[in-house]
Amino acid sequence: MFQRLTLAKLALLGAGLAGAAGLGAATVPGLVSAAPTATASPSPSSSGEHGDRSGRIGKHLRHRLFHKLVELTAKDTGQSVDQVRAQLKAGKSLADIAGSKAAQVKTDAMNAIKDKLDKAVTRGRITADQETKLLSRARDAIDKLMAQTPHAAAQPAA
Repeated sequence: MFQRLTLAKLALLGAGLAGAAGLGAATVPGLVSAAPTATASPSPSSSGEHGDRSGRIGKHLRHRLFHKLVELTAKDTGQSVDQVRAQLKAGKSLADIAGSKAAQVKTDAMNAIKDKLDKAVTRGRITADQETKLLSRARDAIDKLMAQTPHAAAQPAA
């Protein structure tokens, strides 16, 4: 079970990084070759179903997905990545920055993830059921990341 989850996370990572960024398949082998170091044998004493490693991997994936959403927001709104980041620092969410283009940013991200997961299913890396679950989780993660205001806590009270 650990291996299937690792492959599923790898597929999501590839989808979030390579697909959402519009990178070709040439980038994905670099991700795949890095997988064995990131997925060393699980600790038998891990307390949860996925152990402590799952939290670190999940946090890393969310972080990378957020940066890809920043890039997609910039692309779809015609702004530079630096302009989007400046607005994030000012306390806006990606959805606020994207405005009427927010749905398009989400669609672009989901399409990229689905394309990569479809390829993973075709290659036998994950099952169709795993793809469905990953797509649902990705949709939820994208919605949360688009709505959050990452620097709101850092804003001084007026």
